Amino acid sequence: PGVVDPLDPSTAHRQARVWALPAAHEKADIMRILSDHRDEVYPVFRDDTLATLILDGATGHLNAWCCGQSPASGGAPVRSWNL
Repeated sequence: PGVVDPLDPSTAHRQARVWALPAAHEKADIMRILSDHRDEVYPVFRDDTLATLILDGATGHLNAWCCGQSPASGGAPVRSWNL
């Protein structure tokens, strides 16, 4: 049923990197994973990443980082919503 699009190299590299990292158990782990830039060619977080959003299901907070600032950079999110 349908045709599966082939993975582009960026997607394949970035997904492999996420799978290689320790599993996330808390919000800080997710922030670390989404901020990873170890792969110099295909980093998870890139300089041109438009935005990174993290929804905390336990609290209902949605936080957004943008403009070259990763979640693990230590900076506050540029936007935060209480859903």
